[in-house]
Amino acid sequence: MKPFSQERYQAALELFQKIIIIDPNHAEAAYFMAQIYANQGQYQEAILYCEQLLKVDTLAITPHLDLTHIYGQEGDEKRAIKMYQESLNILQSLPPEMPITERGNLTASQLLIQLQKAN
Repeated sequence: MKPFSQERYQAALELFQKIIIIDPNHAEAAYFMAQIYANQGQYQEAILYCEQLLKVDTLAITPHLDLTHIYGQEGDEKRAIKMYQESLNILQSLPPEMPITERGNLTASQLLIQLQKAN
């Protein structure tokens, strides 16, 4: 897949910002904003949108996983470990066959096993 160009990232950011202005609790827009900023290496902005997403849904697994990665990239090991542990706790509390659509439709149990193997 061809990576997004800077112009496409900017157009997507503008669209998602408009959505968030209309609906500050729009989880998908916040998720995509975080992804775009993280992909561009703008970790502080990505963190802000992950945190916004967690305010809307405190048990959302994706922002926990994204924050684990971002904090690891920034060298903030303590916060990365905290997010990783929270991710494991959330996955363990979910029904094992629940699909995690943001992670390629892996089930909660499959993602849990994958995370445990990676670390």
